[in-house]
Amino acid sequence: MYYIGALDNIFSYIEENLNQPFTLEDLTSVSGFSRCHFSRLFHSFTGHTLVDYVRGRRLSEAAVRLKDSNERIIDIALEYQFSSQESFTRSFSNYFGVSPAKFRKGDYSKYLLSPIDARQLVVVQGGIEVKPIVKEIGPLKVAGLLYEGTNQNYEIPELWGVFNQRVTEIQNQTKVGQYYGMCEPLIENLEDIDLDAVNDIRYLACVEVSDGEHLPKGMTYWEIPHTKYAVFTHIGDPALMGETYKSIYSKWLPESGYEVVHAHDFELYGKEFKPGEATSKMYIYVPIK
Repeated sequence: MYYIGALDNIFSYIEENLNQPFTLEDLTSVSGFSRCHFSRLFHSFTGHTLVDYVRGRRLSEAAVRLKDSNERIIDIALEYQFSSQESFTRSFSNYFGVSPAKFRKGDYSKYLLSPIDARQLVVVQGGIEVKPIVKEIGPLKVAGLLYEGTNQNYEIPELWGVFNQRVTEIQNQTKVGQYYGMCEPLIENLEDIDLDAVNDIRYLACVEVSDGEHLPKGMTYWEIPHTKYAVFTHIGDPALMGETYKSIYSKWLPESGYEVVHAHDFELYGKEFKPGEATSKMYIYVPIK
């Protein structure tokens, strides 16, 4: 199962390098996917962001060392890639709810984050049944507000807040009330990966338009080429969308005979999208071949 194999490579890399410096770009290169695609995949399967998982594992291993040795806190902090005892203590206290010194004296082992076994991630929770519609789309012309960055501080929801206020400025919309959250693929071959790059997510909050002329100030135009997509329906709370993604990648895709291709993937929000309602619907478009 290809996706489980990619995740297994990531987990192995993390465990082997907990006390070594590495970047999110290093992890992405190990996975073989673009950062945007793999970030969604990782979160869908594990419930963690890559940043949070790595931090949790480093802090947990550091906590075990605190309990099992008399080493100085500063030495443990530096070994697990914290720049100072102060930054380590702050992160440690935020994660465990107690200081390193107090952790050393008490029993807080239930808060440790254990390594994830990728083989256990194939279990689909909640009995979600995923039956996509496969169809070909494009060319698709869209315009909206672009975000470029790492999204480590969850800037994309803020982007949507701004876009919702400005969407009426786009005068040549072709499907009013239909919105796309679109992610552009940036890396096709591992040889092309720039490990020093930081702006490796390009996400467009957008709507369909007739052309790219007369765009409002600050807006971006994309034209998406003809592509085959598997279209999945997520029903209910958007906060639970991770379970749908998990079902797609762990259950449907390995059994489907399809492969994900290097193309734009996106989510579609139409008139059926009603946050907070059990019947709310949104659509997930996965590019395939």
